[in-house]
Amino acid sequence: MSNNAAVCPAGGEIGRAQAAQAEACGLEPTVDMNPVLLKPESETGCQVVIRADTLSDDGARTSRLPRPGLARDVGSYERCRPSSKSW
Repeated sequence: MSNNAAVCPAGGEIGRAQAAQAEACGLEPTVDMNPVLLKPESETGCQVVIRADTLSDDGARTSRLPRPGLARDVGSYERCRPSSKSW
């Protein structure tokens, strides 16, 4: 969860912590580094951003996880993982 998002060069937002980690590693930040971003909007609600697409605004009492729609983003790990040839 982050209320201070960073914009990636290719577009989309990720948490500032993930952007700082990418910078420290010398990598260009991508939305795959933070595929599910929760942005607080009030004391009881947040905006749910999935790989740069806003899914919904959730209240703390109405949020239900896990959500079937989040499973489509499992591929983020594969896109970020170094290839076995680079080890």
